[in-house]
Amino acid sequence: MELRRCSRRTERKGSGVVIERLVLKNFGRFQGKVLTLEPGLTILYGRNEAGKSTIHAFIRAMLFGIERPRGRAGRDDPYTRYLPWDTPAAFGGSMDFELDGKHYRISRSFHKSSRSVSCICLDTGREVSLPSGRITDLIPELTESLYRNTVSVEQQKARTDAELAEQIRNYIANLAAAGDCEVDVRRALKKLNGIRKQLDAENPSGRIEELGQEIQAGEEALSFLAEVPARREALLLRQKELARRMAEERTESGGSASVTSRGEPHRAPSGLSEEYPAIREKYRVYQEYRKQAGALSHREQELKRALWEEQRSRTEQGMLRERMAELEEIRAAYRALDREEPDDSGEGDWEEAREERRRPDPVRRLKGALLAGLGMLAAILSLLLADAPAAYLGAAAGVLLAAAGAGYGLLSGKRSREESFGSRNQRSGRRERMEDLMRQRDEILEECGVSDEASLRAMYEASLRSEAAAAQQRQQADALADQIREMEHRIAGIRREIADYAASFGLSLESGPDDQAMAELDRRVGASERESGERLEGWKKEQTECEIAMEKLLWELERAREEEERLEKNRAEYRDLTEAMKQNRKEHEAVLLAIRTIEELSARIHDSFGGHFGRMLSNTLADYTGGEHTSAYLDEKLNIRVGCGEHHIPLERLSIGTMDQACLALRMSVAGSLLGREDIPLILDDCFAYYDEERLERVLASLAGGGKRQILLFTCQEREGEAADRLGLPHHDICLP
Repeated sequence: MELRRCSRRTERKGSGVVIERLVLKNFGRFQGKVLTLEPGLTILYGRNEAGKSTIHAFIRAMLFGIERPRGRAGRDDPYTRYLPWDTPAAFGGSMDFELDGKHYRISRSFHKSSRSVSCICLDTGREVSLPSGRITDLIPELTESLYRNTVSVEQQKARTDAELAEQIRNYIANLAAAGDCEVDVRRALKKLNGIRKQLDAENPSGRIEELGQEIQAGEEALSFLAEVPARREALLLRQKELARRMAEERTESGGSASVTSRGEPHRAPSGLSEEYPAIREKYRVYQEYRKQAGALSHREQELKRALWEEQRSRTEQGMLRERMAELEEIRAAYRALDREEPDDSGEGDWEEAREERRRPDPVRRLKGALLAGLGMLAAILSLLLADAPAAYLGAAAGVLLAAAGAGYGLLSGKRSREESFGSRNQRSGRRERMEDLMRQRDEILEECGVSDEASLRAMYEASLRSEAAAAQQRQQADALADQIREMEHRIAGIRREIADYAASFGLSLESGPDDQAMAELDRRVGASERESGERLEGWKKEQTECEIAMEKLLWELERAREEEERLEKNRAEYRDLTEAMKQNRKEHEAVLLAIRTIEELSARIHDSFGGHFGRMLSNTLADYTGGEHTSAYLDEKLNIRVGCGEHHIPLERLSIGTMDQACLALRMSVAGSLLGREDIPLILDDCFAYYDEERLERVLASLAGGGKRQILLFTCQEREGEAADRLGLPHHDICLP
C-alpha cells in the first residue's frame, strides 16, 4: 500500500534523474509496500527498525542488483540480510524512475534460483536492454563504486573507501594528460602492470634454474649406467644356478641317496616325493591284484580237480566206446542171420525177430481164405441156380475149391517157416549162433552194469556230454592260467617299482611291500618332503629376490632411458628458455620504462592539477562550516588535510561532526567532477546525527538550495524538517510506521 504523506506537493521543475516509485514486493521486513517519491527534498521519518536502511538498500539493489558473495563474506551480505523468511522465492521488487524526460521501470527477482532483471520504457512499452543488469547501461557515469562513494551515504558511513581515491587519481591524470577525462590513464597503467606481471610470470629464470638443477640431477642419476651390465650379468648367472639346483632337486634319481645311521635318507630328490601319491596308488593296486590273483588261483585249483576227475572217467568212456562198437557188431551179425537190416531199435528188435519166426504168413492165409470163400460161393450158387445134376456138380466143384483154399491157408505158415529156415538142421545152426550173439550182448550189458541196450546208450551219451564239458573246463583252465601269469607279471612289476622307490629312501622290501613297510615309507617320504621343501623354499625365495632385483634393474634402465630423453628435452628447453629470457628482459625493461614514465607524468600532473579538487573541496567545506575551515586539500595519497591556522592537519584529528562534513564535502566535489551531471538523486541515511543546528542548516541549504537534484533524507528525528522549515526549503515528508 502507499504510505501516508505529511506535507504538500510541489510542481515538477525541469528534468533529470528522479526516482518516482518504489514497490517492495518482498524485501526484508516489507511485503507489498509501495512508496511514491517526488523531486526535490524528501524527508522519510521513522523510528528505529522502521525500515529506513532497508529502503536505502532496496534502491541500491534495484540500481545494481544483489550479488551473494561466497565464504565468510556471505554471512552478513545484503542478500542474506534482506532475504524474506516467509516467502524467499518472491524476493524482489520494482522501481519507476525518470531519466532525461523518459520514464522507466526496473523489475528484479533476487532469489538465487530465479534471478532476473528487466527494464521497460513506460512511455513506449518497449523493453530496454541491460546487458550488465545494472543502471550503468543507462547512465554510464554511474558505477556502483561511484554511487556508493558519492551520492549514497549510508548510516554512519560518510567516509569514502579506497576505490574513490583511485578514481579521483585516475580522473586527475586523464584530465591533465589528455584534456579529456574519458582517456583512462589508470586503465593504461593497469594494463602495463598486467603486462609486467605477465612478463614476470613468463620470466623463465625460475624455470631455467629449475632446469639446471634437473639437468645436474639427471646427469648424476645416469652415472650408475656404467655398473648396470655387471649387475645384470651377476643376476642372470645366479638365476641360472638356482634354476639348475631346483631342477636337479625335482628330477634327479634317488638311487644314490645316502642313508643315516637311523635308516633315514640324508637327501631324497623332491621329484620322488612328488611321485609318492602314485606309489601309494600302485600299492593299493598291488593289494587288489594280489586279492584277484588269489581268487583266480582258487578257481584254477577247482578246475584242476574237476579235470582230474574227468581224466579218471576218460578210461571208462573208452571202455564204453569199445563195448558200443562190439554191440553194434553183434547187432549187425544178428540181423544178417535174421535177414533183416540192423537198426538202432535195441532189445525190442531181438524179441520181435523171435516172434516173427513163430507167426504164419498173413498174405498166404488171406489168399487161402479168399479161395475157400469163392468155392463155397460157387457151391451155393450152383445149388440155387442150376438143375439137380448140374447143381450137384457145381456144388461139388465149389466144395473142392473151398477145401483147396482152406488147405492152402493152413499149410502157408508151415511152408513159410520151412522156406525161412531151410531144413531143420540149418535152422538149428543159425539158432545156436543167434543165441550165442544174444549171450555176448547180455555179457556186455552186464559188464557195463545196465539191463538193456537203451541204458547203455544213455550212459554212452552222458559220457560224451561229460567229455564236451571237460573240454570247456580245460579252455577255462588255460584262460585262468594266462590271467594268473598276467596278474603275477603285473604284481611283480608293481612290486619292483615300489621296491625301487623304497630303495631310493634306503628301505629294503625283499619280502614284498606290506602295510608296515609302507608306514615306514610314509615317514621317510614325509621327512624327505620337509627337507626338500625347505631347500626349495629357500631357493625360491632367493630366486624371487633375484627376480625383484632384475625387475628393479630393468625398471632403473627404463627410468634411465626416460631420464635420458627428459635430460635431452631439458637441455633443449634450457637453450630455448635462455634465448626467451633475453627477449623477456628486453620487454620487461621497456614496460617498466613506460610505467615509470606514466607515473612520473601522473605525479607532475597531480602537483599541477591536483589543486583543482583541493579548491572545490575547500569551497564546499567553507560553505558547510560557515567559514571556520576555508582550506583543505588532498595529499599525494588523496587523504584529506584540513587547514587550521597556519597548519593543515589530518582529518582524523578533528571532531566527528567536522569529519563527517569534510567527507560529505569531498563526496559532493567528486560527484560534480566524476559523474559529469548534478541531477543524480542524493540519498542520505541519518548522516547528520553529529551536526549542530547551525551546520545542519548550512548543509541543507547548500544541498537543497538549488533544487537541481532529488534528495532522499532518511532520519529518525524531526530536526532536519524543522531546519528546512526555518530555511524555507520546500520538502516532502513520508512517515514510516
